[in-house]
Amino acid sequence: MSLMQSKEMSVHMSNSENPIYLRERKTSLSIEMDFSIIDKKKVKEIKKGMRALCREFDLNIIEPKSLRKPYRWAGPVGLHMKDIRHIDKGIANAARQSGVYRYYYDGILIYIGSSDMDGRIDGKRSMWKRRLDLKDCLTPTKDGRNKASSGKRRDILKAFYKGRSRFPKKDFNKITHEFLPCHPDMARGLEDEMLRDYKSKHGALPLLNRK
Repeated sequence: MSLMQSKEMSVHMSNSENPIYLRERKTSLSIEMDFSIIDKKKVKEIKKGMRALCREFDLNIIEPKSLRKPYRWAGPVGLHMKDIRHIDKGIANAARQSGVYRYYYDGILIYIGSSDMDGRIDGKRSMWKRRLDLKDCLTPTKDGRNKASSGKRRDILKAFYKGRSRFPKKDFNKITHEFLPCHPDMARGLEDEMLRDYKSKHGALPLLNRK
């Protein structure tokens, strides 16, 4: 498919009832459309055309690739670490991607989560950004209040600090993270698989995954 042909397809689809957006940012380009209301055969043809267009511009598309067990986790990284530039480069590269991540408190697994966004693309919230969300809700402001109300903070304080109202800053190093990078389309499935395996083995979900 030539670039001119791709433009023609885009114009045709934009005039239909199915909107398609070509969104350009400072460092990225994304195509957004709703495949659920398009015939499956057309979806295959669209994806085939996009792959051909990428090859024409010498761009390699990353396809989902199964991961072999035992999984190779990157980490751990303590919550006290502020800047991703100050940690091991291999761990930092993994943390910037989409994938599954785990929180530990003093060696005890307390949460399994995932991010289907690759932070190497501008504007996407990677596993590292999700890690910062936890730190933000545990960090008190100058007036002693936490920045955000959080069930995670409450559960950690109840389980390990006898229900105290504040998380001690000196204990940030007790909370550590591990990262398992994978294709965005695989992240949620891997998370669900790990949660099922954990519950099957321990009889309950990790502390912060419980509702």
